[in-house]
Amino acid sequence: VKDICNELDVRSLCHKILQNVSTLLHADRGSLFLVQGERACSRTTTRQPPPATSFTNNCDNKKSHSVQCSNQNYSYYTTGSGTRNRCLVSKLFDVCSRSTLVEMEKKDEIKIPWGTGIVGYVAESGEPVNIPDAYK
Repeated sequence: VKDICNELDVRSLCHKILQNVSTLLHADRGSLFLVQGERACSRTTTRQPPPATSFTNNCDNKKSHSVQCSNQNYSYYTTGSGTRNRCLVSKLFDVCSRSTLVEMEKKDEIKIPWGTGIVGYVAESGEPVNIPDAYK
């Protein structure tokens, strides 16, 4: 914990967190993927406000609405799980408890299309996936 709380560099901090999580979980390796790009967004304009049932909590990653009123017209934006140019990017890939930050920074950045593979599924669905033996 002391090792992590004294770190100010974000990349070094993320590397140390991955190392410690791998050790604590007895995991062979760990990777950190960040989302790059924006959600798709659609705009609707009506004379009536959107139905109250269409509003959902923004934390559930399903639908959220923001409403703007002008001259009795209602414009609302629906943000869903669309994938306008979204991908997952990792510079810290395959980090193990013995890897060094210098070693990791020599690796190329990895980009995975949104919704592709296990990482893409987890990002898109928000559901964790436990794979007891990833080598099988």
